Amino acid sequence: MNNDKQLNISVLMMIAIVLVSTILNTVIWNYAKQDCEHKCFPNRSDLMDVDTCACWLPSGELQVFER
Repeated sequence: MNNDKQLNISVLMMIAIVLVSTILNTVIWNYAKQDCEHKCFPNRSDLMDVDTCACWLPSGELQVFER
């Protein structure tokens, strides 16, 4: 009986860790994407001649923004 409780607690802890890490990863990725876009086009009226801009996200993905 005691081993069953420990197993259940371990499974619940692993599920909680996966959920928390997924949520944190999503929040960080969304922030990085918004930060990247802001760096590309800080003031859209000043950069009328710029059509595309790209920067690297923390995941290693190249994010490209187009007008």
